Amino acid sequence: METQQNKAQTIEESLKNANDLKEEGKINEALTQYDRVLQISPNHIPTLRQIAELYEAQEDWEQATNTYLQVIAARPDNPSLYLNLAKVLKQKGDLDGALSAYKRAIAIKPEQSFRVYLDVAKMLDEQNRTDEAIEAYRQVVAIKSSVKLQTQLGDLLQKQGHLDEATNCYQQALAIQQETKPEATARYHVKLGSVYLKRSLFDEAIFNYQQALVVNPDLASAYQGLGDAYGQKGQYDDAIGCYQKADELKPDTPWVNRALGDAMLRQGRDAEALDCYRKVISV
Repeated sequence: METQQNKAQTIEESLKNANDLKEEGKINEALTQYDRVLQISPNHIPTLRQIAELYEAQEDWEQATNTYLQVIAARPDNPSLYLNLAKVLKQKGDLDGALSAYKRAIAIKPEQSFRVYLDVAKMLDEQNRTDEAIEAYRQVVAIKSSVKLQTQLGDLLQKQGHLDEATNCYQQALAIQQETKPEATARYHVKLGSVYLKRSLFDEAIFNYQQALVVNPDLASAYQGLGDAYGQKGQYDDAIGCYQKADELKPDTPWVNRALGDAMLRQGRDAEALDCYRKVISV
């Protein structure tokens, strides 16, 4: 009868042999040695983790998933195991499962890395679970704020109609960009202009669109937004001038021609408005 000492020695030798074979790229031979360990100790955690890593390297996501689940069954309170499982499930295309694994890891240990929270936010956004994605991005920017992250959060907030908070995100993105790369601030002024326009704060919108054009005088989207803001204020001559400039920079854009037609119609310039609407139809 094999003693405990003999079993332990067999496990140690088999595990060493398996790890050496793994390093040499001899996958099947390594798996055979790992299996010897599991025959003696079915829940031997170091062995199961090595096997899971092998399956990951082979992109055998199904076997990797099953192996991590076996490890988790033996160590249900280890957050790193859930992170490994989430990574594999994500590769497998099971985003719901990956999210559940991430959430379990966070529940066990909330002090997870920035990357974990970012992965969760991205997956929620990909699944159009916008309210959950917003909350996840709030956690992300609380850990690490950046131009990109503030913008992504602002876009989601604007989509859901949270315009005050979206404004704040765009302002923070603009402030960061102003310090690091002021020559690239135009798009953030445009985003601020857009959210101010939705809030009917037309002067603030106009200011930001104008600032965008100071940075980039050939930005069609800034002229288009500026035209919208002037139109909302009833300044149709100014609006028409902006739409014409936008059309010059980016010809045959349906929305610009439609807006230009609407502004001309309000001035009684019916024939010119009709020409603009025809352009919309012909595109």
